[in-house]
Amino acid sequence: MMRLRIPQASAASFIVIAIFASRLAAAEPPCELNYKTDGTTSETFVLTGVAPETVVERLPFLLAKAGVTIHWTQPATGIIEAEGLDVKAEKSGDVTRVTFRSHSQPVADSKTLCRYASLAGSPPAAKKAPLPQDHALIERMKTDLLIKHVIVQQTSRLNNVQFESSTNFLQFAVTDIKASPARKEYKVSMLLPRSICAIASEDMDDITKEMSGGNRSQLRTKPVRVEASMIYEGEGAASHLTEASIVTIESTK
Repeated sequence: MMRLRIPQASAASFIVIAIFASRLAAAEPPCELNYKTDGTTSETFVLTGVAPETVVERLPFLLAKAGVTIHWTQPATGIIEAEGLDVKAEKSGDVTRVTFRSHSQPVADSKTLCRYASLAGSPPAAKKAPLPQDHALIERMKTDLLIKHVIVQQTSRLNNVQFESSTNFLQFAVTDIKASPARKEYKVSMLLPRSICAIASEDMDDITKEMSGGNRSQLRTKPVRVEASMIYEGEGAASHLTEASIVTIESTK
């Protein structure tokens, strides 16, 4: 057996090698770094800002154009089954993790899997630094929402919130501000009780189950995350809330 003789290296040499290796790794695309194989199967994953259901709805068409034969898809569970390829899209914190697993022979290399993975969607946007929270402004916003009483989602007006008291605000934060002369648009994130929220997709699902099975669905109690837009017009003491609407609304998992 031939043995490779390696000369002893100084500590300084190891440091240089380690730095060089880390720079090479940093230059590797995330998909390449995530690639692994056991010789029989191979897989990699990428992160995207696209929701799992959306990934599974649009990815099969793109994979088919890339030469992959699609067998079936399940957008609700984030699964795509294809010839020699399984795809799973699932929430991972605030982003979506899309895993591509190949069981074709010969085993798919990183270049092939990463070509498929590039179709999953754009990478997550870099997170902005949290805005400083003006507690006096937040208390005013809560009061204004209580006075308004109801806010809806313009794209699906069956999604709405009916505020009842200051205790409804389990969490409240201002996440973005767009300011122009005499007008400010705030993006706010709220955690609210499920009892004051109507979420059409969930509520209709409960009604359908009750009608088909005759059994009353279990009451939903998990808090709801609501991202909303609040527009104020005027300056200083003259400023007032002119519009408030839901941007997104979903029960916490």
